[in-house]
Amino acid sequence: MENYNFSPGEKLSLIRVVMSEKMNNIVIRDAIRDEWPGALAIHRRAIHELAAPYYSASVLAAWAPPIAEQDMPRYLGEFDQKLSSGFIVLVAYVNNTLAGFGEIVPLRNELLAVYVNPDFARQGVGTAILTELEHRAHSLKLPFLQMVASLAAVPFYLHHGYLSLGEDVHTLKSGEKMDCVRMKKTMT
Repeated sequence: MENYNFSPGEKLSLIRVVMSEKMNNIVIRDAIRDEWPGALAIHRRAIHELAAPYYSASVLAAWAPPIAEQDMPRYLGEFDQKLSSGFIVLVAYVNNTLAGFGEIVPLRNELLAVYVNPDFARQGVGTAILTELEHRAHSLKLPFLQMVASLAAVPFYLHHGYLSLGEDVHTLKSGEKMDCVRMKKTMT
C-alpha cells in the first residue's frame, strides 16, 4: 500500500490523531489528489477481500473492477469534481501508511463511503473515519446522515447507531444489481 511521508513544511489539514487500543495512532485528515489512486486501491481490495462472503463474483467485479493506468486521469478528475461539489473526503493513516478513506456528501446528507485497507480491518480505522465524518456532519448542522450500505457493512453501521430503513437493491454503473440496506442516523 502507498506510504505518504508528512514533510514539516507541508500544509495539511490535520483533523484528528486517534489512539486505538489495538494499534498505533490513526491520523485522519482531508484527502489530497495524490492519495486518490491509493484510496481506489483500498476500495477495490476491501470489496474483493472483505465483502466477498456477501456477494457473487459478478457483483464484486462490477462493484470494484480493475483500474487501468490510462484511466487514472479520469478518476483523478472525478476526485477533483467531488471536492469542487462540496464532498468531504477524508483519509486515515497508520504509521504513514494509507489505511482507509471515507466520504460524505453534505448537500444530500449522504454518507457515501467508509473503506478500510484489509490489512487494518477491525483495528479501529473505520470507526475513526466514521467518527470524523460524523463530527464534520454535525459541525455543518446536518440533521442526519443516510446511506445505502453493503451487506458486509451493515453490522458496522448498526454498531455505530445507524438504523436500518429496510432492504434495497442498488444498481451499479455496469447495470449489475446488488443487495443492500438503506440506513440512517440522526446527528444530534
